[in-house]
Amino acid sequence: EKKWISYEYEFSGLVDDLSAVLGDVVFPFNKFTRRRAALRDSSLYLPGVIKAMTTEWTYKKIFSAKLAGGKRDHAICLVLDVSTSMFGTLSIGMIKTIVVFIAALRKLSLENFSIIVFGRDVRLSKTNEQSWYAASIYTLIQQLRFDRDDDTNDADALETASDLLIQCSTRGEKKIFILTDDYITCGNRLSMIQQRAEDHNSDLIAMAISTDQTNLKSPYKRYLQCAATYGLLKTLRFLVFGEMIQDLAGEREKILINSGHPLSDVTVDICFCLDCTGSMSRWLSAAKEQMKIIIEGITKLIEKEYP
Repeated sequence: EKKWISYEYEFSGLVDDLSAVLGDVVFPFNKFTRRRAALRDSSLYLPGVIKAMTTEWTYKKIFSAKLAGGKRDHAICLVLDVSTSMFGTLSIGMIKTIVVFIAALRKLSLENFSIIVFGRDVRLSKTNEQSWYAASIYTLIQQLRFDRDDDTNDADALETASDLLIQCSTRGEKKIFILTDDYITCGNRLSMIQQRAEDHNSDLIAMAISTDQTNLKSPYKRYLQCAATYGLLKTLRFLVFGEMIQDLAGEREKILINSGHPLSDVTVDICFCLDCTGSMSRWLSAAKEQMKIIIEGITKLIEKEYP
């Protein structure tokens, strides 16, 4: 437990950054508890009705909708490979990553995650209903032994993870993060289990934190590998935003094929926010010059990059 806490302290900066990325992109607010004025809903908002009457109905937000008090309602399962092939830098990277990942989830108030440990057998270390406290840390640490299991039954572990997420009533994201080197012994069953998870809207991401060679690329559709725990943030960003860019490119291609001509002009509004307080007086002239350069050069840059 002391080692776990020391890792949390060591990677505190990374925890903050990772929680920001997860909260903004992967696990956004999707459940709201407080009502605010809105343009449409099934119930009226009395302050909005009064304001509309006093403004001769120029004010339109007379309905009440749950738009404030955002919470995150998502389901996560962490699947950890403790087979002997993980011994060494892979196991060290995995332990540090799990510490950072769990700390980031807790920072987002996402404690309803489950943990599965697997090698020759599959062991459930924590369920979604259990809270995360000292006993949970102790239980997990006791199971993180990399000298006992010769086999790597990814398929059984992922099937268990998929079953756990299917039972969750959340309407949000369902994510499975598996940390493994994927030198598997379960054959083609892994592909079938991945398809089953996908059919039940469970997103699977395979991860390895080490410079050692792994086999993630072969069986997994989505995977990431970085040399150290500090590279996790950049790699995760690339994985998430890379898919968004591909999706946008695909949409552009569809429009081009269907319409038969390139996309119409795109209008982009750019706003410069300039601090004009006394402490900035000596830098205002330089800031103005930089703004002028950006404004004059942005059109040329766009024409160059996208002729």
